[in-house]
Amino acid sequence: MDSTSLKPLEKVGNIDIVVWRGDICSLRVDAIVNAANSAMLGCFQPSHRCIDNVIHRAAGPRLREACRSLIQSEIKDEEKEEEDEDEENGWSLQTGDARITKAFGSLPSKHVVHTVGPIVESEKRGKPGKPTAKQEAQLESCYASSLRLADEHKLESIALCCISTGLFGYPQHQAAQVALRTVRSYLSKNKDTTTLRRVIFNVFLPEDHRIYLRLLMGKSDDDDDDDKKTLGEAFAKTFSADGDNDDDDDDGDDDDEVVFVEVEEEIEAEVTDDEDDEDDDFIIRENVTLGEAFAKKS
Repeated sequence: MDSTSLKPLEKVGNIDIVVWRGDICSLRVDAIVNAANSAMLGCFQPSHRCIDNVIHRAAGPRLREACRSLIQSEIKDEEKEEEDEDEENGWSLQTGDARITKAFGSLPSKHVVHTVGPIVESEKRGKPGKPTAKQEAQLESCYASSLRLADEHKLESIALCCISTGLFGYPQHQAAQVALRTVRSYLSKNKDTTTLRRVIFNVFLPEDHRIYLRLLMGKSDDDDDDDKKTLGEAFAKTFSADGDNDDDDDDGDDDDEVVFVEVEEEIEAEVTDDEDDEDDDFIIRENVTLGEAFAKKS
């Protein structure tokens, strides 16, 4: 999917704001954002249902090697007195921080931005928790750091995933509010210097799409009749299949620079199947949505 063909929902200055529901691994854009772990070497559970795993599998081993090279370079810069260059266990990407590498493999994007979102503990597995003020600030930092890296590398477009939602326990509605508020604020403050011309909020769950449309366009809850499931419920069969979702009703922040435009049409992706691959729990294909990629073959 060519990101330039997507219709904007609003503008901040001359910068398009887009919401697109689909597989981030199929999006042709300058950079996609990966919700990484603190090791920044990809998910170490081969079949784990997370975006980190999906992006690394689509990119292939060269993405992990690029991350490892970046880590080793930072270790050398920060700890020149130590001769052990393989001390990767002593390095970690802080929550709210971000790094950028090139993209590889089947990814049509040019770069991957890796950021670590906060993990919100929950009393019930698969259900969102209650984020603290510190965790909210960390999530804000994830988005702001990603945008700063895009500007530092003179990128014109970036696709932001739903950082920390689902398996990381951040409530979807509150996370979307933080994301929109942070992006609008950053672009408004830097509208005269930013190289960005398009920011895409990538979603793949119907509930996330509904939330962003409601916050951006004032669309009612009845406009999307899809099941309201958390990310954990959608991905893991072991999670309880309770479809209720506790969204709060706070409106998104207003911004004088925001101009509303028309809403895009939803784009459905085709499912492909590969019966010959016996070892993989999911198959990465260009026309497979992220949610479909997580579904185990029957």
